[in-house]
Amino acid sequence: MPISYSTTTAKFVGECSIEDASELTEWLLAKPARKVDLAQCRNLHTALLQPLLVLAPAIKALPKEERLARWISPLLPAPVASATRIASRKRTKPSIEQVLA
Repeated sequence: MPISYSTTTAKFVGECSIEDASELTEWLLAKPARKVDLAQCRNLHTALLQPLLVLAPAIKALPKEERLARWISPLLPAPVASATRIASRKRTKPSIEQVLA
């Protein structure tokens, strides 16, 4: 599976495709303070980019793959270094309908 989920972090590995978009969205909506680790991601379908843009989870690491990092890094928040920053962020939680619209 290209995305593995722990309690607090979604880790993207290799080719991340459209099939994971719904699960990622639901996982992020459940707890807004969750993080995303894109370090090992080599390819990211735009269906996965959409919840990252709308829900703006904390980014633990941007992709190491240079071309992908260049493409998405201007769109996403800068990676955070500590859990304190994540906890201090205030967000409103959109509904699934708003995310998928």
